[in-house]
Amino acid sequence: MKNNLIVLISVLYLSISCNKIDFADTIIYGGTIYTVDSTNSIVESVAVKDGIILKKGNFSEIRSLSNSSTNIINLQGKTMIPGFIEGHGHIMGVGYNKMNLDLLNTTSYDEIVDIVKQKSKTIPEGSWIVGRGWHQDKWKDSPEKLIKGFPTHDKLSEATPNHPVYLRHASGHASLANAKAMELFNINKNLINPDGGEIFKDISGNPTGVFNETAQGLISPPSNTFDDHVKALKLANDHAIENGITSFHDAGSDFKDIRAYKKLAENKELDLRLYIMLNGRNDSLLNYYYSNGPEIGLYDNHLTIRSIKLYADGALGSRGAWLIEDYEDAEGEHGHIVTPIETLKKVTKEGFLNGFQICTHAIGDMANREVLNIYNNHLKKGNDYRFRIEHAQHIDLIDIPRFSELGVIAAIQSTAAAFLMTSGSIVTRDLYKTYVNKNITWKNELIAVRLITMLIFLASLYLATFAKPAMVIFSGISISIAFQFLIVLLGLVWFPWITRGAAISGIIIGIIIVILTETIGQQISGNRLPWGRWPLTIHSGVWGLLFNVFICFSVSAFSALAKMDKDREHRQKFHDFLNDHMGLHPSRTKLRSFAYVIALIWLFFGAGPGQVLGNNFFGAPGAGYEAWVLKIPSIWGYQLIWWFFGIGLIWFLASKMDLSTLPNRPIQANDLHKQPDEVLGEVNYIDKLGTGYGWILILIGIAILTIIFYVYFV
Repeated sequence: MKNNLIVLISVLYLSISCNKIDFADTIIYGGTIYTVDSTNSIVESVAVKDGIILKKGNFSEIRSLSNSSTNIINLQGKTMIPGFIEGHGHIMGVGYNKMNLDLLNTTSYDEIVDIVKQKSKTIPEGSWIVGRGWHQDKWKDSPEKLIKGFPTHDKLSEATPNHPVYLRHASGHASLANAKAMELFNINKNLINPDGGEIFKDISGNPTGVFNETAQGLISPPSNTFDDHVKALKLANDHAIENGITSFHDAGSDFKDIRAYKKLAENKELDLRLYIMLNGRNDSLLNYYYSNGPEIGLYDNHLTIRSIKLYADGALGSRGAWLIEDYEDAEGEHGHIVTPIETLKKVTKEGFLNGFQICTHAIGDMANREVLNIYNNHLKKGNDYRFRIEHAQHIDLIDIPRFSELGVIAAIQSTAAAFLMTSGSIVTRDLYKTYVNKNITWKNELIAVRLITMLIFLASLYLATFAKPAMVIFSGISISIAFQFLIVLLGLVWFPWITRGAAISGIIIGIIIVILTETIGQQISGNRLPWGRWPLTIHSGVWGLLFNVFICFSVSAFSALAKMDKDREHRQKFHDFLNDHMGLHPSRTKLRSFAYVIALIWLFFGAGPGQVLGNNFFGAPGAGYEAWVLKIPSIWGYQLIWWFFGIGLIWFLASKMDLSTLPNRPIQANDLHKQPDEVLGEVNYIDKLGTGYGWILILIGIAILTIIFYVYFV
């Protein structure tokens, strides 16, 4: 009996021990949760402990992992996704952009000069002004004086004669300095270019203020203190987290950077998970880590240091990318190799032998080829050392297979990847799945989208490589083709009887008509078409839309007559909802016809014969100043009318038809379809003439004054 009792107690103990529940710290539920796992599953609840997901699934299942200390979060219908990973960035640069002048959104050189001038008024004379983010290709107006496509320092120096100024290009591969900064570092016409860089000079040999690639090092603003570093890192950390970025690959850090990372992590202030690439130009830094080895998963996986960043060339925007052939707009220029080949070979070999991943910046096709040649000395097919080429932007066709052969990661920027993935998804979901294989499984759909994305990529690559004139044509007619998707908007907002098949048919016909009414149409037909470009002076996009609407409406009518439209009831529910929530008040419907008239007038001058008729009223474009009725080019005359009617149309819709009002309290459900005066506290634009007409007159006045100023003074 005694022995039996011992056995029973042992069994109970083991049973309890084996079934011990691992309770969660946090449980999240009540919304759409995207897991982005191998099957892209969507769940309603997730349990987390110590930063690790314990379980995902139904809330009823997950709830069993909670106890009195579990934090339960209700998403209240919101969407939850995994954090974004920044695959290539400069974390300290993000922080310093917030501390210094941020020039990313500037649209002209004059704007930059003005920003710097205003900054100079707030700091003592002699203090440095540092900024980053300007890009000459984003400027709406080019400066009067350009050398090699870049501005000169003259305006900047005139605005800030007593402050040294140093402004880095958005790419980080070029900088602009004023005269004061160049004076401090003895920059003069006799200074020769450093290896891998260039001092831009004018026809007289004087420096223009632009320093490309390694030449940027000839001017060094005062170093930031360690406290500045910590402050910048905190700003960058907070900015990243606010935008959903939870992991960050930092492309090139030094000792001071790493000290700041570790200090923030020790203070529990580092929310980001940082993956650090060591600065491959710093020998003492590399030797230290060669001796001590990589640091992986420090501070609860918030800091990992096991890769090295190298630079083979510069960037396209600064013409520093190392190309096989010359730049098309700069004969004799083919970029720079910014790090000697022997140095690249040496660091790659030493890093490889010491267990470090090598990540080399290469944008030009020659730079990519040389880096692949260097990697080839160490990498063998089948071994996953995860060497990377950062950017891998321009690659010769013969070098593309080498990435696969060597197992090299092409760390391409996500913009191109995003466009490709979006295109692949649209074709797969909206065409293939809808019309070819409606019952396709998720696994096969994933295979299909990958194949279609690859086909789109290869087609784009072919056009970009062998058919550049075609790319120019496609760019020219892209807006005209975009017109054709207006039929979808018509179906969504106004006409529930438009069927899916009719809309697609109309779009296809519209695109064909656009092509035929452009110059490419003449080329395709061998000049056998009975019309030229833009018949009757009507824009190709409008011609396409006319045929588009006719086909769409005809096919929709046929579908209704033949009782083929099985989805009409479903679409009607959506339109009923729109009418209930977005329809006009009955007192405003009588104005609808007037709105249509204004819209047609606007289209007449914007995309119709008004463009040509305007010449008869205001004088032919080539007639000269004396023949121009308004003393401005005729094209400006009709565009002024187009602009006037456009503003008038927007005002009429917003104010007169009550499509835009200014409520002083939240709109309630029972306020729908009430006139403004019927809703307590609501003010309509038209009720206050000063608000409605005043701003319109001001805008018209500004436009007229701008034109007059340009004609008579510029």
